[in-house]
Amino acid sequence: MKFSLVPLTALLAAANAANYIPSAIADITTGTVALNQTVANWFGGPLGLLPIVAKNNELLDAIHDGTDKVTASDPLDFQGAIDVATSAVALQTDVKDTIDTIIRTKHKFDIYLIVSPIIKSNLKKQKAATADFSKALISKIPVDLRPVAEGLIGEINAQFDRGISAY
Repeated sequence: MKFSLVPLTALLAAANAANYIPSAIADITTGTVALNQTVANWFGGPLGLLPIVAKNNELLDAIHDGTDKVTASDPLDFQGAIDVATSAVALQTDVKDTIDTIIRTKHKFDIYLIVSPIIKSNLKKQKAATADFSKALISKIPVDLRPVAEGLIGEINAQFDRGISAY
């Protein structure tokens, strides 16, 4: 009896493809929460900005990696899309909380001339990366559910716009 790894490899690849989108959203959520906590705990000073920049870069990496994961994923079925929507709603809340924290902290950032422009630039980069991620994600959603997905994504974009306009 010959044992072939080809069917097993194909099965594992299919199982992994099914997990790409949820893990991408989970990684982005983790990065968003970490950035929020880092901004909230900012102690001031230009050197204190380094952890914020580091968390921002980690979040951008998670968004870019997530875009690659979503692009490599198979289209979602109805239940998969519902599961992703649930995760996206939670992410939407985390994005709002993070933008709220960034706006609340602006008066501290404004003391140092270089900090607020860096924060604004970071928000613009996050918004652009999120747009790429969103485009890839919507392409994996069943056509009938795409308007719902676009609505959720629109809310996240509105949060970025709110943060950018505050700076």
